[in-house]
Amino acid sequence: PVFIEVAKTEGFPRLLRIKAIQSLANFNDVTVLDNLIPILENSYNHEYYYELINLANDLNANNTYKQKIKEASFKAMQNNK
Repeated sequence: PVFIEVAKTEGFPRLLRIKAIQSLANFNDVTVLDNLIPILENSYNHEYYYELINLANDLNANNTYKQKIKEASFKAMQNNK
């Protein structure tokens, strides 16, 4: 969906990206997380961490997805050293 592209594209305003992430819950498709989790590997995208956690919760994602979210954020921290 277009929402995934908006959420992933750094050129869009922050609030628009957040709205796109939130809207993905309506599709009830946990696999959208596979497309979004990699954005957290960039430390500048850490501000979307809680949005992705909330999306995972809204989609009833299993702990594997939540662990991937944490690992991507950790990777961003490691790359920032």
